[in-house]
Amino acid sequence: DGVMEITQGHYNTAYKVNDRIKFTNTPWGAFRASKLGTSQRTNPDGSFQEAIPEIPKWGTDAERESITNTDQSGGFHVLSETIPTDAEIFMCIKLVNGVYLQRDPCTQDDIDNDGWERFNMIVRNIGTSSKRCLYLTSGVLKCGTTDLKPGKNQGASYGPISIKNNRTNEIVFSATGVRHWFYGGTYSSFFTGATEDETTINNNILEGDALIVVRQKHGSGRTEENKMALTFVHGKYPAENGVSHRLRVGVAADTDRDFIILTINARGAGLNVGKHEMYWNREFYAFGRHADAKDVGNTWVDSTAWGWKKYPSEWNGRKIGLYTSASGSTFRAYASERKGDTLPETCDDQALQCEGMSTPTAGYEAFFTIECGKQFYVGPDQHHFTPSYTQYDMSEPVTETNFVRPYNVSCGKSPGERAQFRFLGFFNETSCLSLANKEYDSFPCPIESLSMS
Repeated sequence: DGVMEITQGHYNTAYKVNDRIKFTNTPWGAFRASKLGTSQRTNPDGSFQEAIPEIPKWGTDAERESITNTDQSGGFHVLSETIPTDAEIFMCIKLVNGVYLQRDPCTQDDIDNDGWERFNMIVRNIGTSSKRCLYLTSGVLKCGTTDLKPGKNQGASYGPISIKNNRTNEIVFSATGVRHWFYGGTYSSFFTGATEDETTINNNILEGDALIVVRQKHGSGRTEENKMALTFVHGKYPAENGVSHRLRVGVAADTDRDFIILTINARGAGLNVGKHEMYWNREFYAFGRHADAKDVGNTWVDSTAWGWKKYPSEWNGRKIGLYTSASGSTFRAYASERKGDTLPETCDDQALQCEGMSTPTAGYEAFFTIECGKQFYVGPDQHHFTPSYTQYDMSEPVTETNFVRPYNVSCGKSPGERAQFRFLGFFNETSCLSLANKEYDSFPCPIESLSMS
């Protein structure tokens, strides 16, 4: 048991243009869905809302509908272990206006009263073989299936899941996730982390069997009284001009990743971080029994805080030196061990060229070294390789086509061609001009090479 304080800052490193931070995530955290599978929001009076035993996938309609404005919450959120039960939950589909919608999870009540039906896969042999399922060399299980309802969601799914044979009412195998429900011209389904061997699986299904997806609720075996919980105390950010920060919770849709995304979207009029400013906030994570979670959340919520800073005096960081030789094409960096220490005059065979700080300092800019193919830049301009950039028009909606991405605009759009950024520290804008086009050498300065004045 215990409480951990997290105080974090989001500093605006804009250079020349007055770009402003108006949206950020504080934090972007992740916890294992297999360990903390139940989500519970809070009311403004600090009481619990009804628990959600199966957290929806990130980005789905169900997840978006669950987004909560922090000023309408109790200022904290709880993730807890899911207590085991014999009740089964399913993946279901329903035809609406000619399109099959998907609900995952759904319950027997959804099936009985709301027109949903269990999602199923009809088994077929793979090609000319007598096998219905086989393991690929990658360890992924491939099963021959027929998609009887074209147009429904054919994407991936998170786990853990079990595949039940509707004919025998027996579990055929379990899996950690699904790569594809139906893939290719003659459909196949692909599962990751399947538990049974190939022979056992094929002995338990026949061509024409219907396989249904079951999500058996899982947990630690503890009781409701002593099950473990994580209490995320984020605070009640007040709404400004009708816009509040908001809480989002969802399971990552990626099939091979077992985690819950938990974040606060800091946004709107309540977030407007200008050049050389930093938005900061203080949150708490408490670990203990679920039975104590509400009291813990209500105890710590008044200790949360947020605000802005600009060059505060307490940011008295360490000195950072950049070193090079007149004939060399590279440079190195060295940070003093303690505040107030003098920097050495040399680093190996390179001489001190400019001196900066590890923290924001008045009159200094955030410096980066940027590698774009065989081109190099050292300085404050993150858009050096995108000279046409002036300032993002905040009045225009953000789309895939107007993102400002200085790391890949000029160096290609494939991951291997992106510009490489490294943050160096804070320096006077004109003090490091001799390094402007040199390549960063990450090899540390040998201790014996450091020469003090």
